[in-house]
Amino acid sequence: MIDKYAIGVRQKRMAGRVKNIWGK
Repeated sequence: MIDKYAIGVRQKRMAGRVKNIWGK
């Protein structure tokens, strides 16, 4: 469970960074 949560948070953070780049 912890690993899955950590992966989700990490993926969400990474996706947010990519979205910021694409958004700009």
